[in-house]
Amino acid sequence: MTSTPARVVVVHGYGANPRSHWFDWLRAELAPLAEVRVVELPDSGSPDATAWDEAVAATVGEPDERTVLVGHSLGSITAARYLAARPAEAEVAGLVLLAGFADPLPEIPELDGFVGAGLTGALGGLARARARGRIVVIRSDDDPVVPPAASDVLAERLAAPVRVVPGGRHFLDREGFTELPIVAEEVRALLAATPLPATSRRVADALAAAGISTAVRWLDASARTAAEAAASLGVPVGAIANSLVFTTDAGPLLVLTSGRHRVDLDLLAAGAGVTGLRRATPAEVRAATGQAIGGVAPVGHPAPVRTLLDTALREHRIVWAAAGTPHSVFPTSVEELLRLTDAAEVAVATR
Repeated sequence: MTSTPARVVVVHGYGANPRSHWFDWLRAELAPLAEVRVVELPDSGSPDATAWDEAVAATVGEPDERTVLVGHSLGSITAARYLAARPAEAEVAGLVLLAGFADPLPEIPELDGFVGAGLTGALGGLARARARGRIVVIRSDDDPVVPPAASDVLAERLAAPVRVVPGGRHFLDREGFTELPIVAEEVRALLAATPLPATSRRVADALAAAGISTAVRWLDASARTAAEAAASLGVPVGAIANSLVFTTDAGPLLVLTSGRHRVDLDLLAAGAGVTGLRRATPAEVRAATGQAIGGVAPVGHPAPVRTLLDTALREHRIVWAAAGTPHSVFPTSVEELLRLTDAAEVAVATR
């Protein structure tokens, strides 16, 4: 474990300053754990992207694995774009973004010049890589400034889970938010990230070897079932890519299926062109994958396993797969899964 002191750098939003909102509270709340710095952003009422980028860089200094970036509103896209512009070796502990957005907002046209082309998918991938996939987006369900849907787009481009604070508005002091425990909770979780077990490290290594810029996420709650994983991540159950192992007369078969339905064995057998299809026993699952039921990943196995992918997963831009244990997952896409596993796509259920 590194002895580098932990740092939290807060990038505030349009019209704010380092003493606004819940920033002083966060500084005091995290004082035993980390030094909290709020960036002194120039002319926040008429922001200039270049000047803000320079101010963030000067405040952060050299980012490292004990640095967490927190962005609020316009500060979210600023923090994410700053991180995307860092060199590959400049990894941080994580990124917490509140009431953020990725594209120009029709409601605030005066920020169009600052936002420019927004946080594109490519930039989102770079930011995700620098944060090692440890990103969370926090929004309310009644934000009068940034539509919740705009924050969801930001989360999609970063492949990040979304946490919703009912009645949170825009998290401003004038709305009553001078304390915000959810931010402190997420920062603590990022700084106390659990070291990955060997099975999850093998998955992470396989992802890295394939050039996929995502990271394994550790969940405190079990993600043994699709419903548990969806609840922990705040995503639809259909966005969970279950890894189910079957045996056939030709050997083991791994099926990546949407968590929203059960596999139709007859339909699967016909689509796979196999005979003798049945669910593998726990011992057979471990022999084929090196992993236990409830945590089987699409990759990281002792040897390649023939793999099929459920066509229903295409209903989701981001899907989540297990990463070797019932507590570890990673975000990905259908295209990445196809490339990782050399899978064929088949229908595995009639609805």
